[in-house]
Amino acid sequence: MSEDDETIARRLLAEVERVYPGIAGDVEGYHVSRWPWAAAQLRPGDVARRQELRKAVNGDGRLVFAGGYLTGVSSIGASTRSGIRAGELVAARLGSAG
Repeated sequence: MSEDDETIARRLLAEVERVYPGIAGDVEGYHVSRWPWAAAQLRPGDVARRQELRKAVNGDGRLVFAGGYLTGVSSIGASTRSGIRAGELVAARLGSAG
């Protein structure tokens, strides 16, 4: 949390660039928020929206997302379960592609 906004943004963009080469050229700006002590607070409809997002991004394409943020429960257990499900989905796709 001691780094300046530009350093944080540069580091994050470098990480994203490794996954999506060339995307850095599309970034027009950034905003860094700092929440040293925070917890997610769901609003009405958030769970349904996240389920729709999960269906959309984990459809039958090449891209699979994982993480507790997809369920609205930010915990190590939720993240682990999500990662296992994503891995199983990728393994199934690779099995059906071969």
